[in-house]
Amino acid sequence: MECRYKGSNGTGLHQWLCPLLGLLLPLAAIASDAQADHEIAEHAAHSHEHGAHVHGASQLNIALDGKRLSLQFLGALHNFVGFEHVPETAEERAALSAVQTDLVQGAGLVLPLGAGCVAVSNRITVPHLDVAPQQDLPANVQAEWQFDCASPEAISRVDFAAWFARFPLTEEIKVQWIRADTQGGSELTPDSSTLTLSP
Repeated sequence: MECRYKGSNGTGLHQWLCPLLGLLLPLAAIASDAQADHEIAEHAAHSHEHGAHVHGASQLNIALDGKRLSLQFLGALHNFVGFEHVPETAEERAALSAVQTDLVQGAGLVLPLGAGCVAVSNRITVPHLDVAPQQDLPANVQAEWQFDCASPEAISRVDFAAWFARFPLTEEIKVQWIRADTQGGSELTPDSSTLTLSP
């Protein structure tokens, strides 16, 4: 049985999704274990070297350290609203605001109910919303969430079907994950949207 987790007023979630192909998000406090931090940083550096801003593609890093689940995400703004230019109409500005609200609430994130995960913090950046536009840079959405999970051993699968449904312009999510001494990678699509994390 699964449920959808939602934060409230910016208090739910923080730190996930390190860009695998594009701009690099800071990996502060993803895990207390120094080796886990080092391995995730290596994934991020490799991705930064070979990354690209690609419409339809997104990158996600997941780290499970003890009871703390951290996720970092990077994806082109186009994947969320269908455009990347500075908003020119009230409708476009409203679309950006809706994305911000959805990501703060964790819309599209589904974790196993048995894991007992509680969203504790988030950090969301939507281009053109709160900062001056940078026309010379790709417009990327950056999102980080952090959960505390009572039974982290129950996190063996994470379903992203709701994510693809909410943001249908997303065609694939390239994932790197790490837990304890195990790590792996996967590519999710609308037709194959369940991530399996081997224990």
